[in-house]
Amino acid sequence: MKYYCIALCFLCSLGCLLADGVKSSTNNLKLNININQTKVQINETGVGVLTTSPSANLHVNGNAIISDALSVGTTSLASNTLTAQNVTINNLLNLSVQSEHPENAQNGSMYVNSNGKIYTYIDGAWSPLYTDEMKYQRGMLKLNNSWVTVTLDESYDEMVVVTTPTNVYSGASFTTRVRNATGNSFEMRLQRMDGSSAALGSDRKVYFFVIEAGVYTSDKHGIKMEAATFSSNVTDNSGSWVGERQFYQQTYTNPVILGQVMSENDADFSMFWAKGSSVTSPPDSSNLYLGKHVGSDTDMTRADETIGYLVFESGTQRHRDLALTTGVGTATISGADNQESHYVISGPTFSRSGLASLATMNGADGGIAFFREFQNDPAVTATNLHLNVEEDQIGDAERDHADEQVAWCVFEDNEIKMERGVVSTSTNGITVSLNQSYTSPIVLATMTNFSTEPLCVRVGNVMTDNFTVKANHMSTSSNLITGVNVHYLVIEEGVYDYSTYGIKMEARKLAGLTPTAGSNWTGTESNYIQSYDSPVVLGNSQTENNTAFSTFWSRAGSSELDPPSSANIRVGVTKMSSNLSYSTTEDVGYLIIDADQAVIDGVKFIAAVGADTVVGTNVAAVTYSIGETIDVAITTQVAMDGADGGTINYINVDPRGQTNLKLSSQEDTLGDAETGHANEQAAYLIFY
Repeated sequence: MKYYCIALCFLCSLGCLLADGVKSSTNNLKLNININQTKVQINETGVGVLTTSPSANLHVNGNAIISDALSVGTTSLASNTLTAQNVTINNLLNLSVQSEHPENAQNGSMYVNSNGKIYTYIDGAWSPLYTDEMKYQRGMLKLNNSWVTVTLDESYDEMVVVTTPTNVYSGASFTTRVRNATGNSFEMRLQRMDGSSAALGSDRKVYFFVIEAGVYTSDKHGIKMEAATFSSNVTDNSGSWVGERQFYQQTYTNPVILGQVMSENDADFSMFWAKGSSVTSPPDSSNLYLGKHVGSDTDMTRADETIGYLVFESGTQRHRDLALTTGVGTATISGADNQESHYVISGPTFSRSGLASLATMNGADGGIAFFREFQNDPAVTATNLHLNVEEDQIGDAERDHADEQVAWCVFEDNEIKMERGVVSTSTNGITVSLNQSYTSPIVLATMTNFSTEPLCVRVGNVMTDNFTVKANHMSTSSNLITGVNVHYLVIEEGVYDYSTYGIKMEARKLAGLTPTAGSNWTGTESNYIQSYDSPVVLGNSQTENNTAFSTFWSRAGSSELDPPSSANIRVGVTKMSSNLSYSTTEDVGYLIIDADQAVIDGVKFIAAVGADTVVGTNVAAVTYSIGETIDVAITTQVAMDGADGGTINYINVDPRGQTNLKLSSQEDTLGDAETGHANEQAAYLIFY
């Protein structure tokens, strides 16, 4: 069979239906079409592949441009019949047959190997194009002991759910429970394993991965794996490690097994476990034993439970936008009471999420693998997995554990276009050149005020590759103030989710806001695009349409005295207590991110809302302790307790190289000369 490929740029609107009834994705560049019943997948680069005869008819509803259409040999796509509205064919090229990957490739480059398989260059790697789909979803939630329903983007005939919790170096032992995994949802919660039913001291992160049960191959899907469930009627414990033998549905050289107890037929806890030919050996190509266990619980009886498990071939694999690296590590992962333990890994470029399961059971008390956040180090990165073994605390309270081998999976997350830095400016301002070009950049900035004059940071003239920033007077002064340090973050506007980016946040713009006086703290309602447990909101004006100062602020929907909540947010631009006149409006840019401690593109960060202790500049600056050496710090006032209004500045001490923030809420002195201010809270995003 010959292969023909085309590069397509579809201009049809979102949600348009093709002639065969296949609906387009919400991503305009991702589209399925059928050519005489042969599926064609258009991926993120706009590249598609069809496996059919040259005489096939290409049917498209809506407008389309077919650019750089490719052909194998002398057969040209131009000879095909196309039925569509406003279709144009440009630049027919020959797709050459090569025995090796071409050098100096660019994103979207393609070639055919000697076996007739088409490869495309995506994100720095050659990957084959596939025609078979995989239905899957991954994400992260913060959980405690209450059930939470996870609603999925699609419905599943038989879903397999695998989770891995994250813990810290304190608190009770727990495991993740899953139930009612059917259709387009499942429920999940944390269950303590110390005999108590009380809530944990704080919510914990839980990573999850859902996939349709089935067998997936390298040739058809790009990922060699299988997903399956079975009913477990054997309950192992600290005195018996038998397991239930399972059989692979395809052959594996180095299998990686990850699993989950997926039901709650018994209210008492149970945990997934796996072994090979013995408890000290991980599953291999011919030995696979799986099951549930209760560790050292004195009640060793459990009802039958559904076990879900995944089998991967070890290594780095990709299916379209799902790229992952899997492996089984050495016997070096210790218990929760033992020292920190981790694996050094390679494969992913950017990673913030993953899965882990025990591959052996050397410790007689049993346990589960979990990710551990260690001294502000994120649990999962592209180079390190911080892991420990969690035991129950029924038989005894200690959680020492013999070193285990752990099976792991790390997901490749999409790169987030952003950059950060610190510049020195003045009240005259400077232009900051960016290291990369943006489509719709959002600039966040916070200044350090070394002077006694009331100043605010002012961002303006935001372009695709530069912006201006200055210190703006908030008084009658026109003195030139120099040496003002400004911390800035530039990020591409957009919505970032766990499934694609491994992080939850949204970078937004809102145009046409009128600066209001301190008597007006209504703001403009701005609904969240995603849900947030503990939103951290940071923002700035993006324009300098008026020469007079104005500053960004945000609040909860219920009251200006409260920071943005998980339910609602309002934002605005204030001129504080001044009576200045403004001839036009200003645009704002703001970032919403869940309170977290993780990694963005290899850079560690802490996002949080601090205590309600920040006061005016009439007294000493308030200290927020961070505990890490700060590189760049973005801080924004959230809520507005002080009626005159204010903006957060660093006072006299620049945070770079420090382990804390010295903060004040800076008022203007145009309405009155005093600078006292009611206690405020500051949201901060710290890169370290």
